[in-house]
Amino acid sequence: MARKAENTYRKSPGNRATRKAVLGVGGIMVLAGLNAPAAVEFAGEEYHEYKIAQPEYQAKYGSWQRVDIPAKYRTNAIHAALLHTGKVLIVAGSGNEQKKFNAGSFDTVLWDPKANTFKKIPTPADFFCSGHTQLPDGRLLVAGGTARYELLDGEVKRAGGGMRIKNENPLKSVFLKKGTRFRSPAGVEYVSSFDVTVPKAEPAAGAAATPAGAVRPGQAPAPAPVVAGEARVVVAAVEAGPLSVTEKQAQYDIVGLTGKDAANTYGLSEKITLDKQDFQGIRTAYEFDPVAERYV
Repeated sequence: MARKAENTYRKSPGNRATRKAVLGVGGIMVLAGLNAPAAVEFAGEEYHEYKIAQPEYQAKYGSWQRVDIPAKYRTNAIHAALLHTGKVLIVAGSGNEQKKFNAGSFDTVLWDPKANTFKKIPTPADFFCSGHTQLPDGRLLVAGGTARYELLDGEVKRAGGGMRIKNENPLKSVFLKKGTRFRSPAGVEYVSSFDVTVPKAEPAAGAAATPAGAVRPGQAPAPAPVVAGEARVVVAAVEAGPLSVTEKQAQYDIVGLTGKDAANTYGLSEKITLDKQDFQGIRTAYEFDPVAERYV
């Protein structure tokens, strides 16, 4: 019986190499297609870095450099202004840091780019979130700032709110420092969060002087009607907790005032709560003198 011929097939080494080559080229083409945008972007960035490093480009447009500021002068720079002296005023105030605000620690730094030197400037108020503009005489006007940081619902531990301060004395204004205490009719005390000056009272419209002969001998003339001077301040309870909350309008004594000052100057508040407390700004303004290098 004849044996069937065995048909065998052996893959050629050349076929295997060809298939690998085709697959390799195809893989490269796929990867190139997928990475083309990234490659173009990379090339563009490299060219941009080369272009801005050229002397002629920097002579025309200037350049950026990272400044190595000594640790003692580092701050969270919120505002910066180039002065006519060529120096840069860096204004941070409390720099968006509650701890610095509570401590009354406010920063301003003067940088001389030419000499690369730094100088701390005494800062009279918290200029965080203030506004500034150049004045015609070369000084820098800095106005506003922060009177209170934001506290969200659930974060408020001490009741707070706005307080209107009245001054019925037509002869003088009244200055009250940060931390002045206001006492409610129930004896609960609240402290102010910033300095405030309450203007003097003004004569009421149409008010007339007491006619001659209208006052009996030995009798004091009636005081002329006045419109009380007014200022506003933000207060917070001395003690934490709900016992300091009030929804009622009331008149508050100012702790430390006596005699006529106590009678003429007082606080008025409609409600003091544990609700969310928004940022509060200050109504103050200073000018920075670039020559004297100080706020005035």
